[in-house]
Amino acid sequence: MMAATLAPGELTIGFLPLVDACLPILALEHGFAEAEGLSLRLVRDMSWATVLDRLLYGHSNAAHLVAPLAIATALGRGRPAQPLSVPFVLGLNGNAVTMRPDLARAVNPSGGLGNPVAVGAALKAYIATTGQPLRLGVVHRYSSHNYMVRYWLAACGIRPDCDVEITTVAPPFCADALEFGEVDAICVGEPWNSVAVERGAGEIVLATAQIWRRGVEKVLA
Repeated sequence: MMAATLAPGELTIGFLPLVDACLPILALEHGFAEAEGLSLRLVRDMSWATVLDRLLYGHSNAAHLVAPLAIATALGRGRPAQPLSVPFVLGLNGNAVTMRPDLARAVNPSGGLGNPVAVGAALKAYIATTGQPLRLGVVHRYSSHNYMVRYWLAACGIRPDCDVEITTVAPPFCADALEFGEVDAICVGEPWNSVAVERGAGEIVLATAQIWRRGVEKVLA
């Protein structure tokens, strides 16, 4: 596989528009990279699949990436295995579960961040009452969002892929998917939960730090 062509000190880094992409962005914008003799070029994408493709096909030298996707790539999950190096973590936790307003009020009537056990119990009862599986959006099949949500649901007696449908929605489209009724809830990083709240499309119910403490979120791959 051909690596991206670069002059000495030049690096192309792919990223998604999320708060935890701030380190390479600040390194460029505030001159930290230049002070170390590096010339950074940042490439903004709209989905984790595209960020990964650019990296694997040599269009970028490094990428802001969800940690489990880096592991899945090295293990050959879903595609031929490709070795990746992950020199450091860009962020821990930082995601939230945001639900459409009526669902949020039904499972967390007091508002604000709810108790994961209480919210889970109320969600289980809601699903049993309506008889319809809810659709929950996560950002990638191999993402901490997916694993944390499944862990939380199972712990609350809700069967993932049976009582709820878990689907993939790229982070920049999560607020749109919630607003237009394509999903009933999303688990995504900032700023997309806040965008959904500002639009009146959703209410933040849980932070993933309440489900899984110090969960590794994004890495530089």
